[in-house]
Amino acid sequence: MTAIVVPVDGASPDPAEVMVFCRERLAGYESPKGVILSETLPETVGGKVLKYKLRVAYAGHYEAAE
Repeated sequence: MTAIVVPVDGASPDPAEVMVFCRERLAGYESPKGVILSETLPETVGGKVLKYKLRVAYAGHYEAAE
């Protein structure tokens, strides 16, 4: 599982720190194995995140890891 994080204005979170934060508070199977920083998330008119577009946009992230 990969977390896609949209930082608030002026913040620049470290992906490693985000993973440590999650591991301290979540179970092992719930915590992300990777973190990607993004400017925005694709949404529908109703405000729901379009996860299939995220999968297509970041498919290369998984290929580079292999």
